[in-house]
Amino acid sequence: MSEEWLQAGGLRARHAGPPAPRGLPLALLHGMGGGAWVWERMQAWLAERGRSSYALELPGHGLAAGESVMQYTLADYVKLTAEALAALPNAYLIGHSMGGLIAQGVAAIRPAPGNVFMCSAPPWHMFRPAYKRMWGMAMQRPDWLLRGALGQPILWPDRMQAALLEKYLTPEWRTVARARTVPESGLAVRDMAFGLGVNTRRRLDSPCAVLAATDDRMLPSGEQKRLAQYYNCELEFLPGGHMLPLERGGEAAAAWLDVWCSKIEKTKT
Repeated sequence: MSEEWLQAGGLRARHAGPPAPRGLPLALLHGMGGGAWVWERMQAWLAERGRSSYALELPGHGLAAGESVMQYTLADYVKLTAEALAALPNAYLIGHSMGGLIAQGVAAIRPAPGNVFMCSAPPWHMFRPAYKRMWGMAMQRPDWLLRGALGQPILWPDRMQAALLEKYLTPEWRTVARARTVPESGLAVRDMAFGLGVNTRRRLDSPCAVLAATDDRMLPSGEQKRLAQYYNCELEFLPGGHMLPLERGGEAAAAWLDVWCSKIEKTKT
């Protein structure tokens, strides 16, 4: 597998793939506080199956940790992701967690060959109950409300990260995740909490699917079912938790993505 970093519009991207890839590539977008590193295992598994991929990295995340994220809203993330896709070869868009919500906003304005929303945050205006957990956490941490209102970065507390995100990670990847997770833009978190910055359409111009985990403690199965119903799209559950791209079950997710993309490509030949 070959790897290289490149610039895609205003975002950095790590390209990985086999010497002779088949089919269209996948553009992979991480969630809150993540980075291209979230997709390291997934990119290797996809390459083993003959697929190339681009792991996009939002400003102030991953390699850019330390750069300010204070000025970025969800609308900014949608715009930057759409511009990155325009700079890349024609690619499927796969968004995880907050990245899934951003991908929904991108899909509404820029059709891709296909879109997969993985363990994805749903549109706030359709599923307000999905954000009760976020508001519950905010009530436990009043400083989050103030930081969000001021646009200051917000970092997951270790206790919440352990309870909601880490159950299926190996000790090695648990250590990696804690070391590499960075504070998220308070403006982006505010937008998620209040349903701002992402406009969605129930009828997308390209195929879509919801890929969910059976034991997702952040965005449980009922919310993923409603998300699939909202878009009238395919729904698939795989064993695991919210951090599916990094978990042992992530290899099954890579296989599912490859098969799903291949089906779309067969219908167009």
